[in-house]
Amino acid sequence: MVTLDNVSREIVRHLDAAAESQAVIEITYRPYLSNDLEGPQMDPPITLVLTEVEADVQRVTARARMMDIGNKAFPSRTYSAREFPGLTR
Repeated sequence: MVTLDNVSREIVRHLDAAAESQAVIEITYRPYLSNDLEGPQMDPPITLVLTEVEADVQRVTARARMMDIGNKAFPSRTYSAREFPGLTR
């Protein structure tokens, strides 16, 4: 669940526009450690899709989901014969 407190009307306007289109709303999760602010601790970061978005006067809440995790490559790097010639005989 993702919650944004103290939102302005501007974000509600953008959410309304997103609801009218067929585009998905994606968010990127980049965790940082308080004792290591050099950069995010996850590379590549996780991309999530927002669903079930609700907005009121003070906050926006939404459910963040990994929509197509079954079709993601693991590890995220794809090994090809061009980059790794030893894969071919």
